[in-house]
Amino acid sequence: MTNDLHRPGGSRSTIRLAASKVPEVTIAFWVIKALTTGMGESTSDYLVHVLPPVLAVAIGGIALVLALALQCATRRYVPWVYWLAVAMVGVFGTMAADVLHVGFGIPYVASTIFFAVTLAAIFLLWYRSEHTLSIHSIRTRRRELFYWAAVMATFALGTAAGDLVAVTFNLGYLAAGLLFGAIILIPAIGYRFFGLNAIVAFWFAYIVTRPLGASFADWVGVSADRGGLGVGPGAVSLVLAVLIVLGVGWNFGFVGASALVLETHRPQERNKVQAFNDFLVFGVMAAGSFSSGQLLANYGWSAVNMVVYPPVLLGLAVLTAVSLARRRRRRLRTIPELIDPGI
Repeated sequence: MTNDLHRPGGSRSTIRLAASKVPEVTIAFWVIKALTTGMGESTSDYLVHVLPPVLAVAIGGIALVLALALQCATRRYVPWVYWLAVAMVGVFGTMAADVLHVGFGIPYVASTIFFAVTLAAIFLLWYRSEHTLSIHSIRTRRRELFYWAAVMATFALGTAAGDLVAVTFNLGYLAAGLLFGAIILIPAIGYRFFGLNAIVAFWFAYIVTRPLGASFADWVGVSADRGGLGVGPGAVSLVLAVLIVLGVGWNFGFVGASALVLETHRPQERNKVQAFNDFLVFGVMAAGSFSSGQLLANYGWSAVNMVVYPPVLLGLAVLTAVSLARRRRRRLRTIPELIDPGI
């Protein structure tokens, strides 16, 4: 994004503003955020049970570092990169909170206070340095580092607070989830009806989504003798990971594409175009669902894969070719700008 400024002398200077590296805060954002919290909780529990705890924590730490390095290397918001980083923060944040309790025997009350103080210190340093805590201003490396430090602290704090309510206070995971579901309404109602500051409301809700999603994930995953449904953390983690992928793809694929389709038509045409686009998309989805069910019932998974994979691979090949062609045209357009007209 560029802004052109005219100086008094008539010359023009171009100021380039970096693109924001975080998504817009919409309903889809909060849904995917809640899913990542549950996935982080169940994935962490699964890894520490199937692997030696030290190895599991090491794997979680390495995955976190790689995901954050990839996120920091991007110049703009890339959905799958951003949500991969959030998911890895969810996994390692859970491990960090569990290490203090399980590894060192620190009570959940103490770890909750510790992570709350840590988060407050991060916010204080962030505000003193940048004079804002708004996520819409994440356009510099320093602000991005503050942002991810705060995200990590919120996940660890949410994990400790969730276990504090469910285990130490003996409410159980389902009751804890319902309690945090009620608490998360406070910033929503405060912002909507009572003028609560948008930044305060955002971070309030961001912290609470962690124990909200984790409590329900634990309730579904843990055994019946611990008050759960006994599905298992591995199965819960897999299902939530699939839902996250579908949510990211749906939100930034279908919704984004629909918006682009509407922008290419006149206002009086947009209702008809939107209706036809939705009918076409959902019609294809319905036809694919029914046909895949028939293929699976009559011929098995191999037949489904043989039908599904070729169109998917063809679509990816077409998208790759179009992307490469656009990049080539963009490079060709920039070449004349690099040539000095006086030569």
